[in-house]
Amino acid sequence: MRRFIINFAFFSVLLVIIYVLAYWLYYKIATPKGENIVYAWGDSQMYEDIDLKYLNAHTPYHFYSAAEHGAGLYDFLVFTRLVPDNSKVIIQISLPALLRRKIVDRNISAINLHALNQLRENHYSAKEIYSVIKNNIFPSQMFFDKNYLFPAADTIDLTDSLSLFTFIYAKKPGYFNDKENLYFSGIQTLVKKNCRIIAFVFPYHTMLNEIQNKSPYLGDIIQFDKQTSNFFVRKEIINIPLKENIFHDLTHLNARGAGYLSKEMTSRLNFTQQPLLIQVTQQGN
Repeated sequence: MRRFIINFAFFSVLLVIIYVLAYWLYYKIATPKGENIVYAWGDSQMYEDIDLKYLNAHTPYHFYSAAEHGAGLYDFLVFTRLVPDNSKVIIQISLPALLRRKIVDRNISAINLHALNQLRENHYSAKEIYSVIKNNIFPSQMFFDKNYLFPAADTIDLTDSLSLFTFIYAKKPGYFNDKENLYFSGIQTLVKKNCRIIAFVFPYHTMLNEIQNKSPYLGDIIQFDKQTSNFFVRKEIINIPLKENIFHDLTHLNARGAGYLSKEMTSRLNFTQQPLLIQVTQQGN
């Protein structure tokens, strides 16, 4: 019996070692590498608001994106750990990522002990951290060089009604500051790795802007924007004309809007200068 327990323990430890090595090796191999690669991260706005096919065809770079619908701050922390030093990166400064309930954050990227510890330090519960670990037991592909845009249409989809956003902006989420800390920590990691960063703030439809501007915690949102901007020496604005409808819904561009934006981006992708923050606006705002 004693011999069986020893063999079982040895075999279990061996399996854990093999699992950890295979897991690490998968992400080591699966993370694209190359001088002209640009790594992208964001949530559904980054996924839907730029056209990877257009950028790959009309710039000297090849874009690999880790942007996903519902991507959370844990995913951002993992992204910042995975990209190589001195990388070219584009990231999204996402207010929705701060406001989104933790329970619906995607949190599917990879297991990273440093990122998990940062969650713990920012008041994520043991149950929430366990959920993140469970989501990432098996490796998943993080980087893609294709995306699928919302089709162009002359009207916007109001399935997510204004009443929902009115509710979201009615009260500051208790986790707002914790997620804010995680955001800043991720940006600092990229800075320490000497990454060349271009950040984007994507637009809302004017109807949602009006709701946000009436929020009782608008001051916290403005402060977040101000603190974020401190990481970026250069700042620019891309203004998209509104001759036609460019929105799929209140928070995402359609293919027409993504096409406008991607075309404007091509002349601004200069990774040789200081970090750049680009505010995307709609004409008239």
